[in-house]
Amino acid sequence: MTRVLFVGQAQSRTTASKPPFSGASAKRLATWLGQTHEDFLESHDVMNLVVGWPGRARGVRGDAFDARAAGEAARLAPTAGRHVVLLGRAVAAVFGLDGHEPLSTVSSGIGTVFLLLPHPSGINRWYNEPQHVARARQALQDFVLASI
Repeated sequence: MTRVLFVGQAQSRTTASKPPFSGASAKRLATWLGQTHEDFLESHDVMNLVVGWPGRARGVRGDAFDARAAGEAARLAPTAGRHVVLLGRAVAAVFGLDGHEPLSTVSSGIGTVFLLLPHPSGINRWYNEPQHVARARQALQDFVLASI
């Protein structure tokens, strides 16, 4: 069994000094998978494309995102032949997968299967609809199960 790789943007302001996937978004993913946060981190691989907190974005809600630096990290990411969850549109775009619908799965020619999950942060309004939460939870559970 290959471990699922979760790819995020960067740490938040409150988790900048902690390891990747230490915050509320990772805890939300763990809950959706029926795991504790600790079990989630032990059973899956995680990485952020940008190290540390990049600061606030100008003119929009959320954090800044250095797509150029993220692109370099994406090229080096160990994705070949794996199931990979991309968290958010910006991360999907860095992998060349912008334009796909939320919760899409996309297969590459090298055996990699991507799940495009809307970013699970508290500021993402997509999750304000209860049916979106249910769909995301189910898609994530099915995707992780398919990797076994």
